[in-house]
Amino acid sequence: MSYERKLGLAFSVLEAARIWKWNYNPPLHRWVRKAGFKLRPPFYVPFWHNLCIRFVECFIFFFPLIFLLGSLIAEASEFHPLYESVVVSLFYSVVMCLYYLWTFKRCQLSNWDEL
Repeated sequence: MSYERKLGLAFSVLEAARIWKWNYNPPLHRWVRKAGFKLRPPFYVPFWHNLCIRFVECFIFFFPLIFLLGSLIAEASEFHPLYESVVVSLFYSVVMCLYYLWTFKRCQLSNWDEL
């Protein structure tokens, strides 16, 4: 089965499971798919792979924000924004991956290869 058909079937299964559209088809994923990359919905990606993707996504957006806004601590080193960004990105990615895993099991979704 082609990627487009699997993706359409996965979207219909996720919609039937009453999962919010922005959870299974976020705007960033739509843009990346338009660029030609073949991304699966996050519910069909293995946990560790999903963890890495979510970490990078969050870090790319959060680090420049923290770096540009600066720190309120006068004695903060130049590594403080990096440390904050890593901690926040790690927390976000773990929480989101646990949510995806929990929803995958709760809705009894099939694996990507079985679609």
